[in-house]
Amino acid sequence: MKSKKHILLLAASLLLIFSQCNSPRYVKYQNRAYKKVHHSIEKSENFKTYNKYQKDFLVLANIVKDAYPNYQEYLSTSQWQKNVDLGLANLSVASDTTAILEYQKFLARLKNNHTLVVYPQIYNMGDKIFLFAVFHLTDKWKIFDIHKDYPTELIKTELLAINDIPIDTFFSKIKPYLGEESEEMMYNKASSNILLGRSVFLKQLGLEYKSNPDSMKLTVKDSLQVVKYFMIHAIKFKDGVEWSDKGYGTRQTIAKTDSGYIYRFYPQHKLAYLQLNTFLDKKAFTKGIKSEVPIVFWPFAFNMLRKAYKGKPSGRLANVKPGTENMTKFYEVFFTKLKTTDCENLIIDVRNNSGGDIFYTYQLISFLSNKSDIKIFTRYIKYTDFYKSTNDIKKIQQNYNSLEKTKINYDTLLNVTSLEDDYNVFDKMNDTKFEYYVNTKDKKFSGNVYVLTSPNSASAATAFPVLVQDNEIGTIVGRSPANRTAKQSSFTKFRLPNTSIVVSMSSIYFLRPDILNTNEILIPDYYVPIELSNEDYTFKYVLKLIENKKNK
Repeated sequence: MKSKKHILLLAASLLLIFSQCNSPRYVKYQNRAYKKVHHSIEKSENFKTYNKYQKDFLVLANIVKDAYPNYQEYLSTSQWQKNVDLGLANLSVASDTTAILEYQKFLARLKNNHTLVVYPQIYNMGDKIFLFAVFHLTDKWKIFDIHKDYPTELIKTELLAINDIPIDTFFSKIKPYLGEESEEMMYNKASSNILLGRSVFLKQLGLEYKSNPDSMKLTVKDSLQVVKYFMIHAIKFKDGVEWSDKGYGTRQTIAKTDSGYIYRFYPQHKLAYLQLNTFLDKKAFTKGIKSEVPIVFWPFAFNMLRKAYKGKPSGRLANVKPGTENMTKFYEVFFTKLKTTDCENLIIDVRNNSGGDIFYTYQLISFLSNKSDIKIFTRYIKYTDFYKSTNDIKKIQQNYNSLEKTKINYDTLLNVTSLEDDYNVFDKMNDTKFEYYVNTKDKKFSGNVYVLTSPNSASAATAFPVLVQDNEIGTIVGRSPANRTAKQSSFTKFRLPNTSIVVSMSSIYFLRPDILNTNEILIPDYYVPIELSNEDYTFKYVLKLIENKKNK
C-alpha cells in the first residue's frame, strides 16, 4: 500500500511540474519524442567505415527498399543502387544541411507528399530568406507578392531569370528536391519560400548570386514587355514571418479565412458555402499526441493544446484554430441549419485544407449521400520491422489473428481495411458507441454538391473529393489536389540513429475507391486555372454552373 501511495504521489508531482512548463520546453521535449529507427545494415562490416551522414543515408535507403509499399514503381533495384552509391559519394564530406538535402533528394524520387525530410528542418536551414512569392501560370512565372521594401511595380511582372539563370533552368535545379505527386503541386511548392527563397539552399545548389549570396537579382518583363532588373536582399527569417505585415497583400489568390471551418448562405442563389480549412479538431490532436508523444511528456503536450485552443497556438500545434474543438458537432449544427434554409446548392471548399483525420471526411460524406454502398479506400501496409517499430501494430495483429487464426506473414502487403474501423464505416457511424458516431437523422443534404479543390488540398482533403467523385456524389471544380488518387499515405515520422534527423516515410498504401478509374491525379470535372487576383474565379465559376443549370 505504501509503495502505491509513493507512486501516486510521484505521478501527481510530475503532472504538476510538467503542467507548469512553458511552450518552448514542451517543444524541446516533444522533438525528442520520435523513435530512433535502426536497420540490419548497421551490423555489416563496411558500415563502420562511413561517417554519420553516410551511415544514416544507408539506413534510410535500406528502410525504403524493405518497407516502402511498392517502392519498385519508382526505383528499380539498379536505380536504387545507383542512387545509393551517388548519395554515399556526395556525403563523404558533409554537414547537417548537405545531409538534409541529400536525404530529401533521395526520398523525393518516391514522389509522395508523406515521404520527406520533416519540414521544420528545411525551414530552419540558415536564418535568411528572400521574401518574395512567384506563381507558375501556364508557361510563365509571375511575381505576385514581395517585401514592402521593394517597388510595387514588381507585382504581376513576368519573372524571366533569377541571378541571371533562366527561370526554367532555375526551377529544373530545384525540382529534384520537391517530390510532389503532381506537376501542378511541384510548381506550387517551388513557388513558396520553402526552397526558392532560402539563401543556404540556393548556395548549396550553386544558384546564389555569386558576388553577394545575401542578394538576389530578379530579371522581369513588365506589361509593356520591357525587361527590367531588380536587386533584393535576404532578411532575417523567424517562424511566423507574416506576408500581411511584410508584403503587399496580393499573395492571396483565393478566398480564405483564419478559421478552421466556416459557412455562409447566399439566398439569391439558393446556395450554402462551407469552407473547411482543416479536417482536424481537438479529438484528432489528442489522438496525435497519444500516438506520437511518450506518455511521460503528455502533460506538456496537453498544456500546449489547452493554450492553443485559447488562441495561443505555437510549435507543432501552430495550425490549431480556436473554434475547432469538435468537428462532428460542427457538421451536425451546420446541416441542421441547412435543412431550415431554401438551399438547392452546396459548395464545400477544401482549397486551403492540408488534411487531417480521414474519418471526418467519412462523416461529411454521410451527410451528402443516402447510398447504401458507398465505396471507400482500400488500405494496405507493408508488414515489416519498420512498420512494427513506428506504428501501434497490436490492434491489427489481434484482428488478423482472430479472423485468420494464424500469425501475419512477415514482409507482406497486408490489406488492413477489413481489420480496422473503416470497414463498414457508414453503418458504424449510426452506432452511438462508435468513436466517430455522428447524428445525420433528418440532416442529410439532397441538393447539388460542388467541391472546390486546389494543389493545397492535401492528404484527407485529397481523399474527400476522390470519395465524392468516385461515388458520384457531387461535382469537382478547380485544380487537381496535391496527392495521387491512390498511394495516399500516412506520415510515419522517425529519427535516423546517428544524425537524429527526422524523416517521414509513408507506411500505408491507399487504393482509390473506383479501381477502374486509372487517373492517378484527381481530374476536376471543371478545371479553373488560378488567377493573380483577389477575385475568387473558382467560386464565380460555380455560380455560372448553377445559373446555367437553372436556365436549362
